Amino acid sequence: MDIKNPLSKEKIVNSFKKLGKLRIKADHSTILTHSTILTLSALTLILLIAFTIRLFPIRWEIQTGSMHLSEFDPYYQFSLTI
Repeated sequence: MDIKNPLSKEKIVNSFKKLGKLRIKADHSTILTHSTILTLSALTLILLIAFTIRLFPIRWEIQTGSMHLSEFDPYYQFSLTI
């Protein structure tokens, strides 16, 4: 392994070319293309980030032993009005 320059431009380009040769066969007639893989990866990342952001305001209430969303949660806001 080349310790001086492990991340040279040629090595990075060659790695992406090798990655481009990888194809996943879903079944005999369908092959997942790069655009499909990229789309699924982007969608998964977006959903993961959205779910994580949604759980930020969660608060654990030790007294009641229940978990609820406290901020910007329509159900919580509705329960306060009743």
